[in-house]
Amino acid sequence: MGRKTNLVGSFVLTLFFLGTCALSFVFSWYTIIVTSKQSTEEVTTQYFLTWTKIMQIGQHGSETDTTYDELEASETQNIFQFTLSFLAISTVLGMLTALFQMMATLKKSKRLKIMSGLTALLTFIGVSISVFSFFRITKALEEDQVCLFYNSPSNPDQTSCTKFIGSQDNNYYSITYRPYVGFWVGISAVFLALLSAITNFYKWRYSKHEHYHLINYH
Repeated sequence: MGRKTNLVGSFVLTLFFLGTCALSFVFSWYTIIVTSKQSTEEVTTQYFLTWTKIMQIGQHGSETDTTYDELEASETQNIFQFTLSFLAISTVLGMLTALFQMMATLKKSKRLKIMSGLTALLTFIGVSISVFSFFRITKALEEDQVCLFYNSPSNPDQTSCTKFIGSQDNNYYSITYRPYVGFWVGISAVFLALLSAITNFYKWRYSKHEHYHLINYH
């Protein structure tokens, strides 16, 4: 009963993982918010960095899209392509994991249990590479020279590419830059993949331990 319960738990975690991957595909991973204070009314513009372009949302909801090719932002584009590739790979591996877990539960196959554990581990590795490689995005933006500059008396060279998460403010502009929903959901996917792999491993260890005691008992 314990082995089956652990495997079902792993299966549920894998389904949640696949759900977070789907959300990561949909939402942008990074945003920059710029508020101009040069007029009587503050004007806010928000930039969303997506897989293929930067979406600029104006004060009244107007949208302007600029692709990375148009910006000649090859390094930024490479980061997004790399992140997307490993996210897609880990999603496919997650689907295989769920399939193996379901079949192992129904057929009580030891081989399928081992395969589900292996694919769960590979899923965790793949999504971890996808998410943690994205920390290089600010460096890529800097190399592509598409940073939003801000002159600060204390640090005149500080830009929105200086830190992964931060904000800057003066009498003329305020800039906030941070990861967006897609990235944070990706972080959740990493933890779910890890938990799925751990429960698979625990289930396998439990099975070996139980088998050992059954042999000694007889």
